[in-house]
Order: sequence, then C-alpha cells, then structure tokens
Amino acid sequence: MIDIEDLKAHTDEYVRRAAHGEVIVIADDGVAVAELSPRPTASTASGRDELIRRGVLIPASRPFVPSVGAAKMRPGFSLSDVVIEERQADRLLGE
Repeated sequence: MIDIEDLKAHTDEYVRRAAHGEVIVIADDGVAVAELSPRPTASTASGRDELIRRGVLIPASRPFVPSVGAAKMRPGFSLSDVVIEERQADRLLGE
C-alpha cells in the first residue's frame, strides 16, 4: 500500500509496475481508497471471473427461472387479494 503523496511523486514508477502485473493499493491518510492495476488482456480472466476471484461478485447457486406470468389485476380485487392468490397457487404447485 502506498500513500497518495508517494504516488504523486513517483507516478511513472508505479504505472510501470502496474503495467508489469502488480496491483498497487493507494491510501489516503492510511485508508485504502483505490487500486492501480494492470489493464486486462485476452490472456487474463474475463471481467466476471476477476470479480468472482476478488469476492466482489458471488455467482448464482442455481439458474434463474422467470415466473410463468405476471399477476393480472382484475376489477373488484385489491393488490393484496392478487398477491394472496399468487402465493396460494405457488404453494399448490409445490414451489
């Protein structure tokens, strides 16, 4: 971790190091605020894979299955009635 003042004084050195694969963590008053990292290339992991590696993205544990259809509002029924009806239908289907 380097202080922002050190980065200002030696920018060319840190950019060169990042270009060669090093990730430079930049601090302001001792608190990490940014990273200077190498630019992704075709040989590096995809953006998604990199986010997963860094713990920023958690992949889904199961595939997304959209619902069959949206609830339809009917005259004389409240939104609460429709929600209750949809929940009961889900329970009957075993979901």
